This record gives sequence, structure tokens and C-alpha cells, in this order.
Amino acid sequence: MTIRLIQRLRNNTIKTETRLYVRIALQESDLHLLEAIQACFGGSISKRFHPKSDSVSYSYSSVSFSNCYNMIKYFDRYNLSSNKYLEYLFFRKAYLMVLREEHLTVEGISILKRLQRTMSRFKHTKK
Repeated sequence: MTIRLIQRLRNNTIKTETRLYVRIALQESDLHLLEAIQACFGGSISKRFHPKSDSVSYSYSSVSFSNCYNMIKYFDRYNLSSNKYLEYLFFRKAYLMVLREEHLTVEGISILKRLQRTMSRFKHTKK
């Protein structure tokens, strides 16, 4: 789960766009899990070939706000474990900010940037 803040120039003004992005990558042997996730939440599955190791991996991804809502409903009921749960809580907070349109304020963008930095630290620590 990722928060992306993209700055774009529109009408001579820099606007910050907020995107909530979900991506889960697994090995070929676990493709059935990604298909179950896709059937439950929507989204898409892509295939990636790794020439150095001559292997294949698959990843589920979604940028849909309604898919995020469905995932949040699910993970509110069935908790994740370890750092993934904390990462989910930050993602959920960002989702709720977007829902309340707080991401459109300077303070909201600042909070989202902090959440984004914190989440990236979780991704770079050993699990």
C-alpha cells in the first residue's frame, strides 16, 4: 500500500495530486492467491519475467478508490500482522483524509508527506 503525491503545473499553479496505490507481488506458485484477491476487490494482475533468474512473478495492483474502500472494510475486520498492520493504518488514515477532502489543504499535504515517509521506512526494514 502506497501513498503517492504528484505535483503538476495547472494554470500556472502547482497542484498536488494524491493517489492511493495497492500492489502485492508474489511468485508464480502463488498466482491463485492474487486471483482470489482480484476476485474479491477488483484491480488487475500483471506478469513479470526476470531474465537473470529465469523466473516469473505476478503482481496485483489497484489505484481505484472503491477498491481501496473494499480493502479497508476487509482489513478493519481481519487485521494484518507485524509492520504490515502499521503500514495499513497509515494507508487508512490517508484514505480517510482524501475522503474528507483534507488532502486539498496545505496542512493535509504536509500530513500525507509524513505518512508517505513513514510508510517508506517500513518498506525498507527487514520483516
